[in-house]
Amino acid sequence: KTIMTQAVVRPYFEDGEQEGFIVSDIKPNSLYQKLGLHNGDIIIDVNGKPMQTADDILQMVNIMQTGGSIDLSLKRNGEFETINYSFY
Repeated sequence: KTIMTQAVVRPYFEDGEQEGFIVSDIKPNSLYQKLGLHNGDIIIDVNGKPMQTADDILQMVNIMQTGGSIDLSLKRNGEFETINYSFY
């Protein structure tokens, strides 16, 4: 099963500006769940890089598939949080 089918990730806008990508429909036992993401989380940046384009999402997915470490800055219920995860 590919990462792209494990959740729905779409652009999130606030006041007409893209703030990041919102995650929903996270499948049980998916990589998104292992990362600690929840439905409704808004991914603001990955490894210090703002999430603004589909390419940014593809780079995140690439890290998830190939291994390595990931630092996600996200907004959950209006609060900012950081998730650090290593894929090995």
